[in-house]
Amino acid sequence: MVAARELHGNAHDYGNLTIVMSIRTISASQFKAQCLAMLDQVAATGEEIVVTKRGHAVARVSPVTEPESLRGSVTFNVSDEELLEPLDVEWNAPAGT
Repeated sequence: MVAARELHGNAHDYGNLTIVMSIRTISASQFKAQCLAMLDQVAATGEEIVVTKRGHAVARVSPVTEPESLRGSVTFNVSDEELLEPLDVEWNAPAGT
């Protein structure tokens, strides 16, 4: 696999293939007027929208992705019994706090 060389903006050059990705931009006033419809569109298509004020990007609206499950990712290094048995350590904590 050939590493991509990033070009200006969202273009990537793979040597014999150049991919240009276009991100939709919209003014803040247009976004305000069409906000709910645009949120539905982002959720349905997965495409990002960049909101601009006076020509400068100020926000990016992107679809939410579900985080990976953590189930099975924990490694237990001690048994339940070891975890619950008392420690052989003297505590010198102030009383009543």
